[in-house]
Amino acid sequence: MSPDPLLALGRVLTRLGPKALASHTTAAALHAFDLLEPPDCIQITVPRTCTAPHVEGVRVWRSDVRAADVGLADSGLPVTSPARTAADLALTLPLDQAVLAIDSALRSGRCSVAQIRSRYRARPGARHAGEVLALADPRAGSRIESCLRVRLHEAGIPPPETQFPILDTAGELILVADFAWPALRLVVETDGHAYHSGRRRLLVDRYRANALLRAGWHLMRFGYEDVVGRGRHCARLVLMTMRKLASGELWVPLARTGVGGPLPGPGP
Repeated sequence: MSPDPLLALGRVLTRLGPKALASHTTAAALHAFDLLEPPDCIQITVPRTCTAPHVEGVRVWRSDVRAADVGLADSGLPVTSPARTAADLALTLPLDQAVLAIDSALRSGRCSVAQIRSRYRARPGARHAGEVLALADPRAGSRIESCLRVRLHEAGIPPPETQFPILDTAGELILVADFAWPALRLVVETDGHAYHSGRRRLLVDRYRANALLRAGWHLMRFGYEDVVGRGRHCARLVLMTMRKLASGELWVPLARTGVGGPLPGPGP
């Protein structure tokens, strides 16, 4: 958080009393967890018995927080622990946003799946949180990877291999794929704003795409706008491609023979 929001948060915490804690998306921002969108309000948790005044632009949650989950952010403001914050997000955010945030929390190394799970048991929304944890993958390399993985799951697509190394026929690394289904020789890559910008990046991506084709892989690419704005459409395109690859309707070069041919593997 930048200084001005921190000052505002500090004033809110002071007004709500000594047991008030920054929580949910506000705590996520303090812990530097990824979120799909910046928090649209300040979120605070106070004890169930606390009578908190109404504060414009502030959402107050009433919940008892164990002593081990009360901490201080780097700014010195009181905040829920990383594990408690992740549990709160898993309980309350929509599936795609929650998975994105939990991927980031796990990737930070500041909490584990077991620690998160122990903090949402018996709380409202526990079933939803369980689905979030089942989909979480700390290997996700970006926010849009997390979002697309949820859309693929919702479309009924088998779980992909994530961060999967693809080698050429000489055993040299072509790339580490965001998503891969080796039985179908299918790779899906996501392109973020910064990472895949610039002419040099374009040339590298073009080289890798050609190398994948020579190695007998089919490549699909989706950008940030595709995933965030039309994620379900992206998933349908992947599902359609998988079915065509499995049926032999879609051909790609086979690396061993140098000729075209259908790719083996079960359809979804």
